[in-house]
Amino acid sequence: MLRGCKRNMIVLRGTGSDLFEEAYFVVKEEAERRSEADMLEEAERIIDKSRLAQKEQMKKTRIFSVFAFLLGLLCGAFALLPFIF
Repeated sequence: MLRGCKRNMIVLRGTGSDLFEEAYFVVKEEAERRSEADMLEEAERIIDKSRLAQKEQMKKTRIFSVFAFLLGLLCGAFALLPFIF
């Protein structure tokens, strides 16, 4: 439990992400002098970056799945060759 600790936070709700519905950002002390618009812009940039990373990961997973399926199909075909000929 923390006592005597004060932190400023930005809470974004309805981020449009498939991963999370709310995002909490703890603001550094030196960033408190910036405008609220700058802080919200930075938070949205981080969320957009996360969304792009999620799409890239899904694309890599899909490519790997197709490759693994084709490799399994090819191995199965080679395993059946002695029985066919």
